[in-house]
This record gives sequence, C-alpha cells and structure tokens, in this order.
Amino acid sequence: MDLLLTITNEHVPQVAISDNNNKPWIDKEVIQMMHKKDRMRKIAKRTGDHTDIENFEEIRRNAGKLIEVKYKDYLNELKSDLTEHPKRFWTFIKAKTRAYSTPQFLKYGNVFATDGKDKANLLNSFFHSVFISGVSPESSDEYRSEENCEIVDNSLSQIVLNESEVLDCLLNLDQTKTGGPDDISARLLKTVANEITPSLTLLFSLSLRLGEVPSIWKQANVTPVPKVGDVHCVENYRPISLLCIVSKVLGKCIYNRCYDSISGIAHHLQHGFLRGRNCTTQLIQVYHKILKALDNKHSVDVIYLDFQKAFDKVSHHLLLRKLSKHGFFGSIINWFKSYLSGRIQRVALDGHYSEWLDVTSGVPQGSILDPLLFILYINDLPDQIQQPTEMSLYADDSKLYRTIKLDADTENLQLDLNEMNSWTETWRIKFNTNKCKVMRLSRKKSSRT
Repeated sequence: MDLLLTITNEHVPQVAISDNNNKPWIDKEVIQMMHKKDRMRKIAKRTGDHTDIENFEEIRRNAGKLIEVKYKDYLNELKSDLTEHPKRFWTFIKAKTRAYSTPQFLKYGNVFATDGKDKANLLNSFFHSVFISGVSPESSDEYRSEENCEIVDNSLSQIVLNESEVLDCLLNLDQTKTGGPDDISARLLKTVANEITPSLTLLFSLSLRLGEVPSIWKQANVTPVPKVGDVHCVENYRPISLLCIVSKVLGKCIYNRCYDSISGIAHHLQHGFLRGRNCTTQLIQVYHKILKALDNKHSVDVIYLDFQKAFDKVSHHLLLRKLSKHGFFGSIINWFKSYLSGRIQRVALDGHYSEWLDVTSGVPQGSILDPLLFILYINDLPDQIQQPTEMSLYADDSKLYRTIKLDADTENLQLDLNEMNSWTETWRIKFNTNKCKVMRLSRKKSSRT
C-alpha cells in the first residue's frame, strides 16, 4: 500500500477544490438573476440616476422572491424524496445546524489547554480514560484451538476470499468518506479497483491465513464532535474514529462472510443492525404487548436502560471468549485477536495531531464489523430475565417492561433488573444510572408509581 501511495503522490495531480455552493437551491436561474442585480447595482452607483436606482431595487426584490421560491421548492423536494434518498435530507439538516468552531480553550478537570496540539492531547486523554484495562488478547492462547471452541451449526475456522467479492467491496466504496492515517482515499481505491483487486485479495488472504492485521490498519484518527453542554469541557465531546479505508474494505469482506453465523445466533429481541429488523419492528413488537396489557386494564412498568460508553467498554478478552463460544476458532479467531489488540488512536483537531494512545477496550468504531461484534457481546443479556418480564433491544438501547397485576410483579421486575446489573458487572459494561429512566403506563386516572 505504501507503493500505491508513493505512485499516487508522484504521478496523480492534486488540486484543492472548494465548493462555494453549499445552498443547492441556488441554481443557474438564481445565479443569473444575482449577476443581473450586481450589474444594475454598479450602474445605479455610477450614475446616481433615480430611474437606475429604482430598477436596481426592483431587481433586488425579484431576486429575493426568486430565492425564496427556490428554497421552498427545494424543501418540498427533500420532503417528497425522503424515503428514497434520506441522506440528502440529513445532509441538509446537518448543514443547517452546524455552527461549531473549536473554542479558544478546552479544559479537563483542572487542566486547561489553548494551543492546538495541547487541545488535541487533552481530548485524546479524555477519550482514552473511558477504556477499561484487563487481559490482553495477545497474552493468552485460550482461543487458538478447536478444543476451546463450542462447535455449533455455524462454526467458522477460516475465511478464504476471492477477487470478485473484494472488487465488489471496492466498487461500492462511498467516495465522500474521509480516509484514515494512511492517507489513501476511497476515491483512489475505487478508481483503480480493477487494477489493485488481485494484489489486495492476496494481501487480505495472507492476513486471514496468518491471523495477523497490519499495524497501520489498527490506527485511527479521531475527530471530536461536540454534544450538548459546555463546548469548553472535553467531557462534552464524542469521538468519531476514521479508519484506513483499506481496513474497512477487509472488514466489509469479513462482515459478509460472518453475518450469517452471527445473525443466526442473534437474540430474537435484538432489532439493531440486523437485516429485516429495525426500529419499526421493535416498536411494533413492544407496543403490541403494551397495548394488549392496557386493553386488559393492567398497568405496565417500563425501565429504559442506557449503557455507559457501551461500544468503548467492551472487553477484548471477553469478546474473544464469546466468539469462541459461538463457533469461531482456528485462523479466524486468531485474526480477531490481532484485530482487537495493539490498536492506537490520535485526535485530529484543526490541523494538529495529538500523541498516539493505546485503545485497550471497545469494538473499533468506524468499521461495519463493529456493530455485529457488539450485538454478539450482549447477546445473552435478555437471558437474565424471567417471564413474564419482557425486554427489547436496539443495539445498546434497551428497555425492560412487565405487566403489573400484583405487587409481586413490581418486586419480580426489580429482581430481573438486579440480574441484569449482575450481568453488567460480570461482562464489565455498566449501566449509566443517570440516563436510566422508569415510566408507568396505565389507563387509570391515578396510578401508583
């Protein structure tokens, strides 16, 4: 890949392109009207003639009305096209709400930073602080052999990729996605997809056969994005990891091969990141049961649960244990060990980079593999509850609910909640108690809470 980057830098012309038209409703007709207005303004300013000034004022009013009409037409187009092209809608919303610029200083506890690199280091220190430490995947041979694997119908010991699937992943790359630390863009990979597919397939196959992931593919540039709250506090930022595009291509290939194995064992109460399941299927399932209870004149207690830094807290050691339990062994479990271990990240902020820091836990966000791994990690969480308590999951968002007929139902719901809390202690991924909420649903005018 270094050779590809070197050839690109030496022989591919590079130009900076700026898109000044960030308002898509400003079309050719509007631009012509604006030019006409500018010409009339110059004439009126030069002559000072009353008629020229009136003509300029009229053209300016017409230009304003035209822009207003075009803007309303664009909004109507977004609305009517929302189902087929939701990305256009959310791009527009993001542009309208994006009013963020890096503050002059950041603080983390009693530490303040004003220099660009110092601010990047401060943010990376905070992002690093949420990780958990523990047994390194590289320090144990627990998962290497078939003897330590629970053989199931969808057991998987190795993956052998072919050129057609690698080429398909390359051709389906989103060229708008930002590249990672290796500076190889999605556009470049897509442009030369046919030429590099044979070499890339060999490289991917070698990685899978040896169970080793190149170190450059385990690096991430982190972009800090502000959440609600004081933008000067690093605690109010969330990290967005930008991985090497080549590693994401390999991740997509492995996802395609592993999906059936993992989705086949995914709990039926999990609705996130699985084909044929989504927030709508979850809503229908939960509301059907709740409305049935209300129709029978019962109350329903619902507990909304929130994991604390869920994707960042996943123990690598324990995740590998679950992969092994569900039929992953041989070279593929070795590959996942390498994939999870030795990862590092740095924060990129306004052209400055922080120092590299180790990523000691969590699924590597930014790859399509990561949600699938997280689903597997919490797959047995619903098994902690006892009927008639119900549960529903959408990735890490979960709700626990039970029809309340007697006082004992409330007590049993609490016991189920206690069991789930014990599960979080065992698997080292805790609930954020500040964001967990309780709600009672009832048709009674006065309902005990």
